[in-house]
Amino acid sequence: MAFRALRNTYSAPEKAMETFNDLCRTYTHEYVMEVVRLGSYRLGPVIGMNLLGMRMAGRNEADSNYERAVVPALANIVEDQRGYLELKGTSLETEHEEVLKFVSTIADQRLTLEAAVRDYERGRKDAAVSMQARDIKRLDADEFKTRLALLPQKQREAEINAMREK
Repeated sequence: MAFRALRNTYSAPEKAMETFNDLCRTYTHEYVMEVVRLGSYRLGPVIGMNLLGMRMAGRNEADSNYERAVVPALANIVEDQRGYLELKGTSLETEHEEVLKFVSTIADQRLTLEAAVRDYERGRKDAAVSMQARDIKRLDADEFKTRLALLPQKQREAEINAMREK
């Protein structure tokens, strides 16, 4: 809609839109609207001529269109234009690939950690099963409970029954 309005005011509407976009990238939307309200000549070459205060009919129509259509159209988009331009400048495919690569890295790290935890738990269970009686006697209450929890069910029941018999 804004570009359509620019076509009826500027001889090079692409240049006018580029100037508007540059202003939006660089300045706040309030300042951009101040510049826009200064007049049609601020964004680019206007249709028609203005020579020594004498205006041609085409210039009068272009200025009228500027006040009637261009200023309101630009006012509607100016607040969101910077974000739009930033989004337009980014490659969503590239960002998507980066996110997928990051997720893949995290998944690999998770698998590595899970394998390490499994090995660690297996080592703890092996140590609990193979512990000598003299070492078992030196365990405090918490260490003893932890060891019992790591033992296979039948061995745990056998040790508990042996403790009850003593």
